[in-house]
Amino acid sequence: MPNKNKPNSNKLENFSEKSLNRKLNNNRLSYNIYSIYLSVIINIIVIIWCSFIINYLSKIDSCDCYNEKNKSNYSNIKYLIIFEYLIIVFSIIMIVSSLSKLNYKNNQKGGGLLDNPLMLFFNLLSIIIFIYFVYYVYKFSENVNINCGCTQNWIRYLLYIQSFFLLFGTFYNIIMVFH
Repeated sequence: MPNKNKPNSNKLENFSEKSLNRKLNNNRLSYNIYSIYLSVIINIIVIIWCSFIINYLSKIDSCDCYNEKNKSNYSNIKYLIIFEYLIIVFSIIMIVSSLSKLNYKNNQKGGGLLDNPLMLFFNLLSIIIFIYFVYYVYKFSENVNINCGCTQNWIRYLLYIQSFFLLFGTFYNIIMVFH
């Protein structure tokens, strides 16, 4: 016969397990909300970053001393500007996507990066685009003239840093495709 003074250990275990699961789910939810806000902030910074670079490249495109050197060693500034606009559009899509996730209480698990052929295609396409971008930034850096005032702006270093990050992104995509 069970003792009424002694608490049922199964009920205590179930209660503590339920409360522990509830706490873990709340921690996961708050972590996901923080990561969503962080994603939005990072994408806003990327949009501002790219806007500075677009403005700088547009000024360079009309610069005579840069265009003289660019005739012999062609660097496609228009391609760089278009790429920067694509990054801005992608960042806006990421912001909208991140903010729409705030409506859901539980994040659903998605598939892997390369679960379907379409993702594989986009990954391979991004590798090609990133390689061309890094190449044209390299060509651009060769055409920067020390004596030309319009190329001497600190924003060009943002472009160099961006291409450096994209180079690592390209290596990451290559590893993901062939892993």
